[in-house]
Amino acid sequence: MINQLLAGVHIASWAEAMALGARLGLNTRMLFDLVKNSGGTSWMFENRVPHMLDNDYTPYSALDIFVKDLGIVTRESSSLKVPLHIATVAHQLFLAGSAAGWGRQDDAGVVKVYETLTGVKVEGKLPVLKKEVVLQSLPPEWPLDPIDDIHRLNQSNSKTLVVLDDDPTGTQTVHDIEEADAAVSLLGEMDAWIICPFFLQGGRYTIKDIHYVADSDWLVPAGDTEFARDASFGYKSSNLREWVEEKTRGRIPASTVSSISINLLREGGPDAVCDTLCNLQKVWIISTRLDALGNASSCCLLCSAKSGADSLVLLKGGITSSDLATKALEAKCAKVVGQALAGIPLWQLGPESRHPGVPYIVFPGNVGDSKALADVASIQRGVTKFNVNTEVRKAYMNSLSNPKQDLVHVMASAKEAMKAVVAEKMRLFGSSGKA
Repeated sequence: MINQLLAGVHIASWAEAMALGARLGLNTRMLFDLVKNSGGTSWMFENRVPHMLDNDYTPYSALDIFVKDLGIVTRESSSLKVPLHIATVAHQLFLAGSAAGWGRQDDAGVVKVYETLTGVKVEGKLPVLKKEVVLQSLPPEWPLDPIDDIHRLNQSNSKTLVVLDDDPTGTQTVHDIEEADAAVSLLGEMDAWIICPFFLQGGRYTIKDIHYVADSDWLVPAGDTEFARDASFGYKSSNLREWVEEKTRGRIPASTVSSISINLLREGGPDAVCDTLCNLQKVWIISTRLDALGNASSCCLLCSAKSGADSLVLLKGGITSSDLATKALEAKCAKVVGQALAGIPLWQLGPESRHPGVPYIVFPGNVGDSKALADVASIQRGVTKFNVNTEVRKAYMNSLSNPKQDLVHVMASAKEAMKAVVAEKMRLFGSSGKA
Protein backbone atom coordinates (compact mmCIF):
# COMPACT_ATOMS: atom_id res chain seq x y z
CA MET A 1 0.00 0.00 0.00
CA ILE A 2 2.83 2.40 0.85
CA ASN A 3 4.58 1.51 -2.42
CA GLN A 4 1.44 2.26 -4.45
CA LEU A 5 1.00 5.56 -2.65
CA LEU A 6 4.51 6.62 -3.60
CA ALA A 7 4.27 5.24 -7.16
CA GLY A 8 0.97 6.99 -7.86
CA VAL A 9 2.14 10.28 -6.42
CA HIS A 10 5.34 10.10 -8.46
CA ILE A 11 3.49 9.55 -11.74
CA ALA A 12 1.00 12.33 -11.04
CA SER A 13 3.80 14.69 -9.94
CA TRP A 14 5.82 14.08 -13.10
CA ALA A 15 2.73 14.59 -15.25
CA GLU A 16 2.27 17.95 -13.56
CA ALA A 17 5.95 18.88 -13.92
CA MET A 18 6.11 17.96 -17.61
CA ALA A 19 2.92 19.91 -18.33
CA LEU A 20 4.46 22.97 -16.66
CA GLY A 21 7.62 22.53 -18.71
CA ALA A 22 5.55 22.36 -21.91
CA ARG A 23 3.64 25.53 -20.93
CA LEU A 24 6.99 27.27 -20.33
CA GLY A 25 7.90 26.45 -23.93
CA LEU A 26 10.68 24.03 -23.02
CA ASN A 27 11.70 21.12 -25.22
CA THR A 28 10.15 18.37 -23.14
CA ARG A 29 12.51 15.68 -24.37
CA MET A 30 15.51 17.81 -23.51
CA LEU A 31 13.88 18.54 -20.13
CA PHE A 32 13.57 14.80 -19.54
CA ASP A 33 17.26 14.24 -20.35
CA LEU A 34 18.31 17.01 -17.96
CA VAL A 35 16.16 15.87 -15.05
CA LYS A 36 17.18 12.23 -15.60
CA ASN A 37 20.75 13.23 -14.76
CA SER A 38 19.85 15.40 -11.78
CA GLY A 39 18.84 14.82 -8.16
CA GLY A 40 15.14 15.09 -8.99
CA THR A 41 14.97 11.88 -11.01
CA SER A 42 13.24 8.70 -9.90
CA TRP A 43 12.51 5.24 -11.24
CA MET A 44 8.94 6.22 -12.09
CA PHE A 45 10.16 9.36 -13.85
CA GLU A 46 12.57 7.45 -16.07
CA ASN A 47 10.02 4.70 -16.76
CA ARG A 48 6.77 6.63 -17.32
CA VAL A 49 7.73 10.02 -18.75
CA PRO A 50 9.03 8.43 -22.03
CA HIS A 51 5.47 7.19 -22.58
CA MET A 52 4.27 10.78 -22.25
CA LEU A 53 6.95 12.07 -24.60
CA ASP A 54 6.11 9.41 -27.21
CA ASN A 55 2.36 9.99 -26.76
CA ASP A 56 2.19 6.20 -26.46
CA TYR A 57 -0.22 4.92 -23.84
CA THR A 58 -0.10 1.23 -24.62
CA PRO A 59 -1.04 -0.17 -21.19
CA TYR A 60 1.79 -1.78 -19.28
CA SER A 61 -0.04 -0.77 -16.09
CA ALA A 62 -3.52 0.67 -16.59
CA LEU A 63 -4.57 4.04 -15.21
CA ASP A 64 -7.59 2.42 -13.51
CA ILE A 65 -5.24 0.37 -11.34
CA PHE A 66 -4.19 3.55 -9.54
CA VAL A 67 -7.82 4.62 -9.25
CA LYS A 68 -8.31 1.39 -7.30
CA ASP A 69 -5.02 1.37 -5.37
CA LEU A 70 -5.02 5.01 -4.30
CA GLY A 71 -8.69 4.61 -3.42
CA ILE A 72 -7.70 1.84 -1.02
CA VAL A 73 -4.95 4.06 0.39
CA THR A 74 -7.23 7.05 0.99
CA ARG A 75 -9.99 4.93 2.56
CA GLU A 76 -7.51 3.25 4.89
CA SER A 77 -6.04 6.61 5.89
CA SER A 78 -9.53 7.92 6.66
CA SER A 79 -10.26 4.98 8.94
CA LEU A 80 -6.97 5.59 10.73
CA LYS A 81 -7.51 9.37 10.76
CA VAL A 82 -4.21 10.03 8.91
CA PRO A 83 -4.53 12.98 6.52
CA LEU A 84 -2.96 12.23 3.11
CA HIS A 85 -3.19 15.53 1.25
CA ILE A 86 -0.86 14.67 -1.66
CA ALA A 87 -2.08 11.09 -2.18
CA THR A 88 -5.71 12.29 -2.17
CA VAL A 89 -5.01 14.87 -4.89
CA ALA A 90 -3.15 12.23 -6.94
CA HIS A 91 -6.14 9.89 -6.57
CA GLN A 92 -8.46 12.59 -7.87
CA LEU A 93 -6.19 13.15 -10.90
CA PHE A 94 -6.32 9.44 -11.81
CA LEU A 95 -10.06 9.44 -11.19
CA ALA A 96 -10.45 12.41 -13.58
CA GLY A 97 -8.46 10.55 -16.22
CA SER A 98 -10.64 7.48 -15.83
CA ALA A 99 -13.80 9.58 -16.07
CA ALA A 100 -12.48 11.04 -19.35
CA GLY A 101 -12.29 7.53 -20.82
CA TRP A 102 -8.57 6.84 -20.40
CA GLY A 103 -8.85 4.24 -17.64
CA ARG A 104 -7.69 1.29 -19.74
CA GLN A 105 -4.72 3.21 -21.13
CA ASP A 106 -1.27 3.32 -19.51
CA ASP A 107 -1.16 5.10 -16.16
CA ALA A 108 1.21 7.68 -17.68
CA GLY A 109 -1.93 8.89 -19.47
CA VAL A 110 -2.79 10.88 -16.35
CA VAL A 111 -0.78 13.62 -18.06
CA LYS A 112 -3.75 14.04 -20.43
CA VAL A 113 -5.67 15.61 -17.55
CA TYR A 114 -3.12 18.43 -17.48
CA GLU A 115 -2.97 18.62 -21.28
CA THR A 116 -6.77 19.02 -21.40
CA LEU A 117 -6.78 21.70 -18.69
CA THR A 118 -3.89 23.74 -20.08
CA GLY A 119 -4.12 23.10 -23.83
CA VAL A 120 -0.43 22.13 -24.03
CA LYS A 121 1.14 18.97 -25.43
CA VAL A 122 3.80 17.19 -23.42
CA GLU A 123 4.70 14.98 -26.39
CA GLY A 124 8.29 15.56 -27.48
CA LYS A 125 9.17 14.32 -30.94
CA LEU A 126 12.71 13.08 -31.45
CA PRO A 127 14.62 15.43 -33.72
CA VAL A 128 15.65 14.65 -37.30
CA LEU A 129 19.43 14.98 -37.47
CA LYS A 130 21.77 16.12 -40.21
CA LYS A 131 23.92 13.08 -40.91
CA GLU A 132 27.04 15.00 -41.90
CA VAL A 133 26.95 17.08 -38.71
CA VAL A 134 26.59 13.96 -36.56
CA LEU A 135 29.48 12.16 -38.23
CA GLN A 136 31.76 15.18 -37.91
CA SER A 137 31.02 15.47 -34.18
CA LEU A 138 32.26 11.97 -33.36
CA PRO A 139 35.53 11.35 -31.53
CA PRO A 140 38.20 9.49 -33.54
CA GLU A 141 38.06 5.70 -33.57
CA TRP A 142 40.02 3.67 -31.03
CA PRO A 143 43.44 3.28 -32.70
CA LEU A 144 44.13 -0.35 -31.75
CA ASP A 145 42.49 -3.41 -33.27
CA PRO A 146 41.22 -5.68 -30.44
CA ILE A 147 40.65 -8.75 -32.65
CA ASP A 148 43.89 -10.52 -31.69
CA ASP A 149 43.19 -10.00 -27.98
CA ILE A 150 39.67 -11.36 -28.45
CA HIS A 151 41.00 -14.51 -30.13
CA ARG A 152 43.56 -15.00 -27.37
CA LEU A 153 40.98 -14.57 -24.61
CA ASN A 154 38.56 -16.93 -26.34
CA GLN A 155 41.18 -19.68 -26.33
CA SER A 156 42.02 -19.27 -22.63
CA ASN A 157 38.54 -18.49 -21.26
CA SER A 158 36.16 -21.26 -20.18
CA LYS A 159 33.12 -18.98 -20.36
CA THR A 160 30.66 -19.57 -23.18
CA LEU A 161 29.79 -16.72 -25.53
CA VAL A 162 26.55 -17.27 -27.44
CA VAL A 163 26.25 -15.12 -30.57
CA LEU A 164 22.84 -14.81 -32.21
CA ASP A 165 23.26 -13.33 -35.67
CA ASP A 166 19.87 -12.72 -37.21
CA ASP A 167 18.81 -12.17 -40.81
CA PRO A 168 20.18 -8.73 -41.75
CA THR A 169 17.53 -8.20 -44.41
CA GLY A 170 14.53 -7.83 -42.24
CA THR A 171 13.23 -9.19 -39.00
CA GLN A 172 16.02 -9.12 -36.45
CA THR A 173 14.40 -6.37 -34.40
CA VAL A 174 11.66 -8.79 -33.50
CA HIS A 175 13.69 -11.94 -33.14
CA ASP A 176 16.54 -10.57 -31.01
CA ILE A 177 14.48 -10.89 -27.82
CA GLU A 178 12.73 -14.11 -28.82
CA GLU A 179 15.99 -15.80 -29.82
CA ALA A 180 17.59 -14.82 -26.53
CA ASP A 181 14.68 -16.43 -24.66
CA ALA A 182 15.03 -19.55 -26.78
CA ALA A 183 18.75 -19.75 -26.01
CA VAL A 184 18.07 -19.42 -22.27
CA SER A 185 15.51 -22.22 -22.41
CA LEU A 186 18.19 -24.53 -23.87
CA LEU A 187 21.41 -23.34 -22.21
CA GLY A 188 20.22 -21.78 -18.96
CA GLU A 189 20.52 -18.24 -17.65
CA MET A 190 23.27 -15.98 -19.01
CA ASP A 191 25.39 -13.40 -17.19
CA ALA A 192 24.28 -10.68 -19.59
CA TRP A 193 22.76 -10.06 -23.00
CA ILE A 194 24.39 -7.53 -25.31
CA ILE A 195 22.41 -6.08 -28.22
CA CYS A 196 24.86 -4.73 -30.76
CA PRO A 197 22.83 -3.77 -33.84
CA PHE A 198 24.64 -3.28 -37.11
CA PHE A 199 23.24 -2.70 -40.58
CA LEU A 200 25.46 -0.18 -42.33
CA GLN A 201 24.02 -0.72 -45.81
CA GLY A 202 20.53 -0.14 -44.46
CA GLY A 203 21.55 3.26 -43.15
CA ARG A 204 20.83 2.43 -39.52
CA TYR A 205 22.55 4.52 -36.86
CA THR A 206 22.38 4.32 -33.07
CA ILE A 207 22.98 7.67 -31.38
CA LYS A 208 22.52 8.12 -27.62
CA ASP A 209 20.36 5.00 -27.46
CA ILE A 210 18.11 6.27 -30.29
CA HIS A 211 17.83 4.33 -33.55
CA TYR A 212 17.89 6.45 -36.69
CA VAL A 213 17.29 5.55 -40.32
CA ALA A 214 19.25 7.44 -42.97
CA ASP A 215 17.05 9.20 -45.52
CA SER A 216 19.41 10.90 -47.96
CA ASP A 217 21.30 13.48 -45.83
CA TRP A 218 19.05 13.18 -42.79
CA LEU A 219 18.68 10.72 -39.92
CA VAL A 220 15.05 10.00 -38.98
CA PRO A 221 14.08 8.29 -35.68
CA ALA A 222 13.25 4.68 -36.54
CA GLY A 223 9.94 4.81 -34.70
CA ASP A 224 8.77 7.55 -37.08
CA THR A 225 9.49 5.56 -40.27
CA GLU A 226 7.37 3.15 -42.25
CA PHE A 227 9.45 0.23 -40.96
CA ALA A 228 8.06 0.78 -37.47
CA ARG A 229 4.52 0.54 -38.83
CA ASP A 230 4.98 -2.94 -40.31
CA ALA A 231 1.87 -5.01 -39.60
CA SER A 232 3.81 -8.07 -38.42
CA PHE A 233 7.09 -6.75 -37.05
CA GLY A 234 6.24 -3.17 -36.09
CA TYR A 235 7.29 -1.27 -32.99
CA LYS A 236 6.88 2.19 -31.50
CA SER A 237 10.07 2.90 -29.60
CA SER A 238 13.05 4.55 -31.29
CA ASN A 239 15.00 4.35 -28.04
CA LEU A 240 16.67 0.93 -27.86
CA ARG A 241 16.24 0.65 -24.09
CA GLU A 242 12.54 1.37 -24.39
CA TRP A 243 12.37 -0.99 -27.37
CA VAL A 244 13.54 -3.84 -25.13
CA GLU A 245 10.76 -3.02 -22.68
CA GLU A 246 8.25 -2.83 -25.53
CA LYS A 247 9.25 -6.15 -27.09
CA THR A 248 9.26 -7.96 -23.72
CA ARG A 249 5.91 -6.34 -22.83
CA GLY A 250 7.36 -4.79 -19.71
CA ARG A 251 9.13 -7.93 -18.49
CA ILE A 252 12.48 -6.15 -18.89
CA PRO A 253 11.96 -2.47 -17.91
CA ALA A 254 13.94 0.14 -19.82
CA SER A 255 15.46 1.32 -16.55
CA THR A 256 17.25 -2.03 -16.13
CA VAL A 257 18.93 -1.82 -19.55
CA SER A 258 22.37 -0.21 -19.58
CA SER A 259 24.13 1.22 -22.62
CA ILE A 260 27.67 1.66 -23.86
CA SER A 261 28.20 5.00 -25.56
CA ILE A 262 30.28 5.62 -28.65
CA ASN A 263 32.41 8.02 -26.60
CA LEU A 264 33.28 5.23 -24.17
CA LEU A 265 34.07 2.87 -27.05
CA ARG A 266 36.27 5.32 -28.92
CA GLU A 267 37.91 7.20 -26.06
CA GLY A 268 38.11 4.57 -23.32
CA GLY A 269 38.68 1.53 -25.47
CA PRO A 270 38.26 -2.14 -24.45
CA ASP A 271 39.45 -1.63 -20.86
CA ALA A 272 36.87 1.06 -20.13
CA VAL A 273 34.09 -1.04 -21.68
CA CYS A 274 35.21 -4.07 -19.67
CA ASP A 275 35.20 -2.10 -16.40
CA THR A 276 31.71 -0.81 -17.14
CA LEU A 277 30.32 -4.26 -17.94
CA CYS A 278 31.95 -5.92 -14.93
CA ASN A 279 30.41 -3.39 -12.54
CA LEU A 280 26.88 -4.04 -13.76
CA GLN A 281 24.35 -6.41 -12.31
CA LYS A 282 22.73 -8.96 -14.60
CA VAL A 283 21.18 -6.76 -17.27
CA TRP A 284 20.56 -6.27 -20.94
CA ILE A 285 23.25 -4.09 -22.48
CA ILE A 286 22.98 -2.05 -25.65
CA SER A 287 26.00 -0.84 -27.57
CA THR A 288 25.04 2.64 -28.71
CA ARG A 289 27.90 3.07 -31.08
CA LEU A 290 27.05 4.85 -34.30
CA ASP A 291 26.00 1.76 -36.15
CA ALA A 292 23.03 0.20 -37.70
CA LEU A 293 19.55 -0.68 -36.62
CA GLY A 294 17.93 -3.69 -38.25
CA ASN A 295 14.24 -3.12 -38.76
CA ALA A 296 11.26 -5.07 -39.88
CA SER A 297 10.92 -5.17 -43.62
CA SER A 298 7.80 -4.46 -45.58
CA CYS A 299 6.92 -7.55 -47.57
CA CYS A 300 5.62 -5.93 -50.70
CA LEU A 301 6.48 -7.47 -54.05
CA LEU A 302 7.79 -5.98 -57.25
CA CYS A 303 8.45 -8.69 -59.84
CA SER A 304 9.59 -7.83 -63.34
CA ALA A 305 10.37 -10.92 -65.42
CA LYS A 306 10.90 -10.46 -69.14
CA SER A 307 11.51 -13.08 -71.75
CA GLY A 308 14.73 -13.53 -73.65
CA ALA A 309 18.26 -12.51 -72.78
CA ASP A 310 17.19 -9.54 -70.64
CA SER A 311 15.19 -11.61 -68.11
CA LEU A 312 15.46 -10.27 -64.59
CA VAL A 313 13.56 -10.76 -61.33
CA LEU A 314 13.42 -8.00 -58.72
CA LEU A 315 11.78 -8.76 -55.37
CA LYS A 316 10.99 -6.24 -52.62
CA GLY A 317 11.09 -7.70 -49.12
CA GLY A 318 13.63 -10.12 -47.68
CA ILE A 319 11.18 -12.82 -46.54
CA THR A 320 9.14 -12.46 -49.72
CA SER A 321 12.28 -12.86 -51.82
CA SER A 322 13.23 -16.09 -50.09
CA ASP A 323 9.72 -17.56 -50.35
CA LEU A 324 9.32 -16.66 -54.02
CA ALA A 325 12.72 -18.07 -54.94
CA THR A 326 12.20 -21.41 -53.18
CA LYS A 327 8.45 -21.93 -53.64
CA ALA A 328 7.45 -20.16 -56.85
CA LEU A 329 10.70 -20.48 -58.82
CA GLU A 330 11.67 -23.81 -57.19
CA ALA A 331 15.27 -22.73 -56.60
CA LYS A 332 17.35 -24.89 -54.29
CA CYS A 333 20.60 -23.00 -54.67
CA ALA A 334 21.80 -19.66 -56.02
CA LYS A 335 25.13 -18.01 -56.64
CA VAL A 336 25.67 -14.63 -54.98
CA VAL A 337 27.43 -12.67 -57.70
CA GLY A 338 27.56 -9.27 -56.02
CA GLN A 339 25.38 -6.34 -55.04
CA ALA A 340 23.01 -4.37 -57.24
CA LEU A 341 23.42 -1.53 -54.75
CA ALA A 342 24.88 -1.42 -51.26
CA GLY A 343 22.99 -3.91 -49.11
CA ILE A 344 20.95 -5.29 -52.06
CA PRO A 345 22.22 -8.78 -53.00
CA LEU A 346 22.24 -10.01 -56.57
CA TRP A 347 21.78 -13.76 -57.05
CA GLN A 348 22.00 -16.03 -60.07
CA LEU A 349 19.43 -18.80 -59.81
CA GLY A 350 20.67 -22.39 -59.95
CA PRO A 351 20.15 -24.81 -62.85
CA GLU A 352 17.34 -26.66 -61.05
CA SER A 353 15.09 -23.58 -60.86
CA ARG A 354 12.32 -22.72 -63.29
CA HIS A 355 14.49 -19.88 -64.65
CA PRO A 356 18.10 -21.11 -64.44
CA GLY A 357 20.79 -18.45 -64.57
CA VAL A 358 18.32 -15.56 -64.34
CA PRO A 359 19.55 -12.58 -62.26
CA TYR A 360 17.52 -12.38 -59.04
CA ILE A 361 17.72 -9.12 -57.11
CA VAL A 362 16.76 -9.32 -53.43
CA PHE A 363 15.70 -5.84 -52.29
CA PRO A 364 15.27 -5.93 -48.48
CA GLY A 365 12.35 -3.90 -47.21
CA ASN A 366 14.55 -1.86 -44.88
CA VAL A 367 17.34 -0.84 -47.25
CA GLY A 368 17.83 2.31 -49.30
CA ASP A 369 16.32 5.76 -49.50
CA SER A 370 13.23 6.84 -51.44
CA LYS A 371 15.10 6.57 -54.77
CA ALA A 372 16.83 3.22 -54.23
CA LEU A 373 14.06 1.03 -55.65
CA ALA A 374 13.89 3.14 -58.80
CA ASP A 375 17.67 2.93 -59.16
CA VAL A 376 17.62 -0.85 -58.89
CA ALA A 377 14.62 -1.12 -61.21
CA SER A 378 16.69 0.62 -63.89
CA ILE A 379 19.09 -2.32 -63.95
CA GLN A 380 18.59 -4.57 -66.98
CA ARG A 381 20.83 -7.58 -67.30
CA GLY A 382 22.91 -5.99 -64.53
CA VAL A 383 23.53 -2.70 -66.39
CA THR A 384 22.71 0.53 -64.62
CA LYS A 385 21.46 3.17 -67.03
CA PHE A 386 23.88 6.09 -66.96
CA ASN A 387 22.15 9.36 -67.81
CA VAL A 388 24.83 11.58 -69.31
CA ASN A 389 22.71 14.74 -69.13
CA THR A 390 22.07 14.14 -65.43
CA GLU A 391 25.76 13.57 -64.71
CA VAL A 392 26.82 16.69 -66.63
CA ARG A 393 24.21 18.78 -64.82
CA LYS A 394 25.35 17.37 -61.48
CA ALA A 395 28.99 18.06 -62.33
CA TYR A 396 28.16 21.65 -63.24
CA MET A 397 26.26 22.22 -59.99
CA ASN A 398 29.16 20.72 -58.04
CA SER A 399 31.55 23.15 -59.68
CA LEU A 400 29.37 26.06 -58.54
CA SER A 401 29.20 24.86 -54.94
CA ASN A 402 32.89 23.93 -54.74
CA PRO A 403 35.08 26.86 -55.82
CA LYS A 404 38.23 24.80 -55.31
CA GLN A 405 37.40 22.69 -58.34
CA ASP A 406 36.85 24.00 -61.84
CA LEU A 407 34.34 22.46 -64.24
CA VAL A 408 36.98 20.46 -66.10
CA HIS A 409 38.06 18.61 -62.96
CA VAL A 410 34.49 17.96 -61.87
CA MET A 411 33.62 16.64 -65.33
CA ALA A 412 36.60 14.31 -65.04
CA SER A 413 35.07 12.81 -61.89
CA ALA A 414 31.77 12.29 -63.75
CA LYS A 415 33.66 10.49 -66.50
CA GLU A 416 35.36 8.25 -63.94
CA ALA A 417 31.98 7.50 -62.38
CA MET A 418 30.72 6.34 -65.76
CA LYS A 419 33.79 4.15 -66.22
CA ALA A 420 33.15 2.62 -62.79
CA VAL A 421 29.63 1.65 -63.81
CA VAL A 422 30.92 -0.13 -66.92
CA ALA A 423 33.71 -1.88 -65.02
CA GLU A 424 31.37 -3.10 -62.28
CA LYS A 425 28.85 -4.53 -64.72
CA MET A 426 31.64 -6.20 -66.70
CA ARG A 427 32.78 -7.83 -63.47
CA LEU A 428 29.29 -9.00 -62.54
CA PHE A 429 27.94 -10.08 -65.92
CA GLY A 430 30.82 -10.19 -68.39
CA SER A 431 29.11 -7.54 -70.50
CA SER A 432 28.75 -3.78 -70.23
CA GLY A 433 25.53 -3.78 -72.26
CA LYS A 434 23.99 -0.35 -72.77
CA ALA A 435 26.60 1.32 -70.58
